[in-house]
Amino acid sequence: MGTKINKSVRDHITKKDKSIRLTSFLSHSNFLNSLLIIFLNFFFFLIRAIFKENEDKTKTLVIICLHRLGDTVFSIPAMTEIFKNFEGYSKYILTFKETEDILRLKFKDENIITIDRSEIIFHGRFATKKANEIVNKLKPSYIIDLTGTPASASLIFNKRTVKLVGMNLPYFKNIYDDFIPKRKEPHFIDIYLDVARLINPSIGTASEFEFETRIYPINKILIHPFAIRKAKEWNFNKFIELALKLREKYQVKIVTPDYFIPEDVYDELADLKLDVTITKTIHELISEINEAGVFISNDSGPTYIAGLIGKPTFSIYGPTNPKYSLPFGKFHRYYQKKLVCSATDEMFCFTLAGIDCPTNECMNNISVNEVKSCLVDFLEELGVSKIS
Repeated sequence: MGTKINKSVRDHITKKDKSIRLTSFLSHSNFLNSLLIIFLNFFFFLIRAIFKENEDKTKTLVIICLHRLGDTVFSIPAMTEIFKNFEGYSKYILTFKETEDILRLKFKDENIITIDRSEIIFHGRFATKKANEIVNKLKPSYIIDLTGTPASASLIFNKRTVKLVGMNLPYFKNIYDDFIPKRKEPHFIDIYLDVARLINPSIGTASEFEFETRIYPINKILIHPFAIRKAKEWNFNKFIELALKLREKYQVKIVTPDYFIPEDVYDELADLKLDVTITKTIHELISEINEAGVFISNDSGPTYIAGLIGKPTFSIYGPTNPKYSLPFGKFHRYYQKKLVCSATDEMFCFTLAGIDCPTNECMNNISVNEVKSCLVDFLEELGVSKIS
């Protein structure tokens, strides 16, 4: 059975990998790097001195949240806490179109403004004029940057505000009135809570912000075999083998984004009488997750969405560290084959989360029976009913 992904998706992943390499490169300082930081921060200091406002004329808060699926979920506790400190303000979240449905799960009544991902150009490093105009029209008196990238820096550095608060790379420190560097310790939720603590230092740690899990012993297991990068994916054929084994006792469905499975493979899955659903939007994915009793996937955005919704999750980890991303609570489990090269305290292994790994042994050496054994114990603890 094939495991290929179509060209457009591969191109998208390749661009993401290049961005990760760039960020990693920028994070390693040297003499020239230090000079660049000094120069840029002097420049941004002057720009901020020009554009800083002393009077809060509009009482408008804008949170910049330009993330992919997973980090959108991880930033929600920070946004929840920030909003508590801005009563009486008009509050807006600026996000990408595809992540609006995720934010609506928790912020039904807030103003969510969307931009297209194409408004962040040059491999996601710069905001376009149109994106800047969207922010300018809101006339924010406070901007809080929960993105922390060159793109968000380019979007806010010349805005007339009372305060700019956020995190970013050290190059952009002087854009902000209140700044914190992006932490390298777990959990990812704490990365964004660090920014919220600049507003209210008494905010607790990520472990205090567990999303409520609602246990319904529904005999329906949803399997999502993909992730944003191939290195984070368990073998697709093994997911199918796992689905066939689980189908003997449970109702199983495969859910996949459009174009991730070639047409000829769909034909093979049909011959196996496996239930497969294609989702073309995040809204459709959320609907599928809502109908499931348990969600199974890799270390991926859909897993975090399932945790946010309140579904038990089972994740398969390889080059990344579950300490940073696993949903909190006893209803979330994972399986990982630890190797000498596996991340211990770091976010991911030394091969940039598998991007530069020639073998991906941490994923390829995980057998179906290993996963099934751990998973079945979890399903029994949850009380998921079996086919009679």
